[in-house]
Parts: sequence; structure tokens; C-alpha cells
Amino acid sequence: MLGAWQMRPCPRPLIEDAAPGDIVVVPRVRLSNQAARLRTGAPDSRVATEFEHRRGVVTDIDAGGNVAVCYLDRACEVVPRGLWHLGRMKLVVAVRSDVFMRRGKESAQVAHATAVVVRRGGSLVRGWARRGEAIVVVQVYSAGALHDLATQADRAGVAAHIVRDAGQDIETCIAIGPDIDELVDPITSGLDLR
Repeated sequence: MLGAWQMRPCPRPLIEDAAPGDIVVVPRVRLSNQAARLRTGAPDSRVATEFEHRRGVVTDIDAGGNVAVCYLDRACEVVPRGLWHLGRMKLVVAVRSDVFMRRGKESAQVAHATAVVVRRGGSLVRGWARRGEAIVVVQVYSAGALHDLATQADRAGVAAHIVRDAGQDIETCIAIGPDIDELVDPITSGLDLR
């Protein structure tokens, strides 16, 4: 039986310069009494069985470092100092390497993917823009790999958009994010840089 999600201390040091509108990450853990009993036999011991990183927008911050956060699912709460951190953010564009494109054409496809993300807007795009607009370009080896990445991103709650080249009428790349590193890295960390 799983208990409620609980905040846990951040593994990264607290960055003090959060401001309203910033994206923050609130690490959470869900504890299970049943799993602990099965392993240890102790009725009241609890172990962590699930982890998540919730991302939200700062609506207010007090002098003590506590922040009022509204999450993307519209739930809001006050998060105490030390239990949140400013999330590093990135946009990852995965380009198909099995399709012949000169560097200029490939760069144009990456630019199209980025433009789609910027036009989409929202708090995640604004947070990404405040943190320097990090873009990482990686490669995949088939159209199926693009769709696999889109499926993984959808499961993780990360925005993804596949770009189709109108001239060749083929899917050339996918933009994943922008979002916090804790959500984007599990999807794209196994891909080679382009």
C-alpha cells in the first residue's frame, strides 16, 4: 500500500535567486509500508518505492526562502526552503542520420523544431529562455526511433514535436522539451551527439 507523496531534501544546493515566474523542481518520494514489511518484517518501517520530480512555477517567495509554487496540473502549495531547487532546463533535438541532408538543411530542420517550441510558449518555454536556452542536438537512426522518443516523452509528461520536411515529405527530427533535466535526460541520455 503506497502512502502519499512527500517532499524530500534536494540533492543539489539551494540557489537563492528564485523569483516569481521561475521554474522550480520539487523532488518527492512515495513511501510504502507494505514493501518494508515484506523485506524487514517490521510493521512500522517505511521505504521509498517511487520518486518523481515535480516542476512548477514560483508565484511568490518569502524572506525565509519558502516559495509558493503552482504546478502544471494547477495544484498549488508552499514549499519550504531546502525542498526545492531551480531546475536546469534544456531542449533536445534528435535528428535522423539515416536521411541524407547537407549541414545547411539539417540546421534548418533543427531551427524549425526550435521555432515550433518557441511559438508554443508557456511557462516552461519562458523558464528555458531565462536559463540561457540550452539546446542539445543528438542523432537517431530511423523514423521509428523518432516515434519511440515521442512515446517516451508523452509518458514522462514532456512536450515533443516531430518535424516533417515539406520538400522531401519525410520526418527529419523531433524536438523534446524544453523541460527540466530530470525529465529530459532519461529519455535522451542514451543518444549520440550529432
